[in-house]
Amino acid sequence: MVFVKKIAVIYTSLGPLVESFYKVLKETLDECEIIRIADDSLIRDVKKLGAPDENIKKRTFLHIESAIEAGADMVIIACSSVGEVAQEADAKYPVPVVRIDEGMMDRALDTGDRIGVIASLGTTITPTVNFLQAKAAQRGKDPRIVSCVAEGAYEALNAGDSAKHDALITEAAKKLAKEADVILLAQGSMARLEEPLNKVIPVPVLSSPKNCALAVKKALGL
Repeated sequence: MVFVKKIAVIYTSLGPLVESFYKVLKETLDECEIIRIADDSLIRDVKKLGAPDENIKKRTFLHIESAIEAGADMVIIACSSVGEVAQEADAKYPVPVVRIDEGMMDRALDTGDRIGVIASLGTTITPTVNFLQAKAAQRGKDPRIVSCVAEGAYEALNAGDSAKHDALITEAAKKLAKEADVILLAQGSMARLEEPLNKVIPVPVLSSPKNCALAVKKALGL
């Protein structure tokens, strides 16, 4: 009897990442079953508060517990704004709980000593930079991290104006490239811009979904 690995992904919005990340995971891990759990109240509350509070953490934990009850062998938190909750959950639960941006950060640390971080939502910057610094310290590295928020990009994407979103991210990447050896796209929803940006930006640009899928495949020994 063949046992199929189950991977649960927890989303904090109902945006395009829900479908696009699913496709990336199926392309990379076609032998796995993907469970999707989306709760858009989480990101709304994070935006109001500026960071996750105990209530948001508790609700995220409940989604993780639901995924484990459904048989998940691994849980991915697909929102960097609640990334620090994922780190706490990884120590709490019997299955690995990983952040969508972890694989991307590992690649960035292998690429250069000046790392740029672009976010479309302000609440993403602090947890992303903190996690990047922690991962760097674990490897005995001390990179210079520069970050910026492409103001209005997240709102434009939610309003269906992808052209405005893309233009704001591209403008931010061009500015950041003057100070960085590699640029990270902090939101998974920016992933479709990775290829076009790499054609116009003079330093490597990385996004999280594909790097996450590859890291999960390696972690599960597939």
